[in-house]
Amino acid sequence: MGGLFSRLNSSDTNRDFEQILEDLDDQIRRAEVRLSEIKIRERRMAIIFIVYSVLAYVLYFIGFFLYLRRDEDNLQMWVVKLLPILLGPIGIITVKNVISVWYKRKEINEENQVEHLRKTQKMKLEDYKKKTAYYTAKGIIERYEINLQNNLLLANLGRRLARDLARLGHQDSF
Repeated sequence: MGGLFSRLNSSDTNRDFEQILEDLDDQIRRAEVRLSEIKIRERRMAIIFIVYSVLAYVLYFIGFFLYLRRDEDNLQMWVVKLLPILLGPIGIITVKNVISVWYKRKEINEENQVEHLRKTQKMKLEDYKKKTAYYTAKGIIERYEINLQNNLLLANLGRRLARDLARLGHQDSF
């Protein structure tokens, strides 16, 4: 009766480990998909921001020379109107860098999550190997497999030697 419960318990444990490993694998795949989506989103946002901000800058630049530039404006008004033209490229580059840094931070967090999930998966797999005596069975199999391979090798060498001796024996009689 005890053997029946231990067999049932081990099969449940096997299924539990299999389910845990499957869940971890699914989480890793989803995190890798999110990671690739973050990279795509970063590129898309940077391109969209640059296109729209450069377009706005060019429109302001054209508008300044067509409508905002008046000879009767005082120096302060000229400075206020020229400020966007002078600071526009710096602002565009700064905001683009902020976008890149923000997405890079998200990317690093997602990479850390993937790394953590892989470590957890590896630890669970090692636990499973220890609980199922994987390393003990592997050691026994390797030890006897090597002995079996050595025995087969010796047997093959013995057959070849016998065959070669038989050939030599036939050649001496001629």
